Amino acid sequence: MMRGRGNSVHCGCFVLLSYSSRCLIFWCEIWLLLEELGDGIASGISFPTQLCSLLLLLSRQISSVSQCKDWEIISQFRGLPRVRIFLWLCYRGSILANGERQRRHLTEDPSCIICGAVNDDVSHVLRECFVARSLESRLVKTERLDDFLRMECRKWLILNLQQPNYFPVHGIDWDVLFGSLLWCLWLKRNTFVFESAELGSDNTFQCGYRLMEESLRARQLVRRGRLAIIS
Repeated sequence: MMRGRGNSVHCGCFVLLSYSSRCLIFWCEIWLLLEELGDGIASGISFPTQLCSLLLLLSRQISSVSQCKDWEIISQFRGLPRVRIFLWLCYRGSILANGERQRRHLTEDPSCIICGAVNDDVSHVLRECFVARSLESRLVKTERLDDFLRMECRKWLILNLQQPNYFPVHGIDWDVLFGSLLWCLWLKRNTFVFESAELGSDNTFQCGYRLMEESLRARQLVRRGRLAIIS
């Protein structure tokens, strides 16, 4: 048992340095809940509630600042606004893949309906399912393909938008092509599920490339004053 204010401060510093902001938020909220309930475990350890509240506030600020910076990057996406919104939903893990649908109690089966993978989450839809992988093998540098597939999903998304020359073989307009391909992957996946349409990497690539060209052309027209709104 750790007792005394000095040990409590050291414990708080250790927690702050050792855990990510999300993990720290979780444990601070648990501690405050125990304090409110007057749990014997919490009362047996001298960890000031004020310090816990301070750590909780600090962690939320860190998480908020990080998300604001990432949103600034996503908000500068040069493609269509609907694709920009989709990228933000991907960043938040909110697209309705089966894993998210199960979390919302919309289905009991979190597996991928296309390839049967156990957990159909954002990373699986955008990187791991066989249609996405067949695209990646053509577009991503061989020496960085493993990193492309295994990097934490949010970091992966932001890195592709912020450093367009890092992963692809050809980095010209990669940020727009990347977002457009993700959008088309999601569209093709839904048309396959709901309309039994053909599912193939060639069709998805053509869709993404065409959408990229249309987006860049629309931006040029806006600069020339010939188009008021990109929708």
